[in-house]
Amino acid sequence: RSLVGLVSGEHASWPDERALLIEYGRAVEGDNILGVCGYQGLRLAEQVYVEYTSIQSESGVCEPSGERELYELSADPYQVSNLFPPAPGTPDAQTAVELEARVSGLQDCAGIEGRDPDPAGRKTFCE
Repeated sequence: RSLVGLVSGEHASWPDERALLIEYGRAVEGDNILGVCGYQGLRLAEQVYVEYTSIQSESGVCEPSGERELYELSADPYQVSNLFPPAPGTPDAQTAVELEARVSGLQDCAGIEGRDPDPAGRKTFCE
């Protein structure tokens, strides 16, 4: 099944508050997207948050990265103005903290509470 509709925000039945985890990690040397070797992020109805885990250096080697992107889709639907890093104490700063925690929680989740058996090991239920 294609997730294009969800990622682009065109799926009316998807709950607005439910995050969609988006991840990419290159499989082989040279397999990257515009110099990005790895990232993880969330797509919500009103926000997009991305953490770049590694990017390609000028020499072509993937190196760790701390770059982040944050977009408010209602004000910036084409994701032109990166709000990261937000000014401390602002609503955008609080949003960034919350989205970072959600990315971390979704990386190691399994199943839906009340529907699926308890996940084993370190895993928790997904949103």
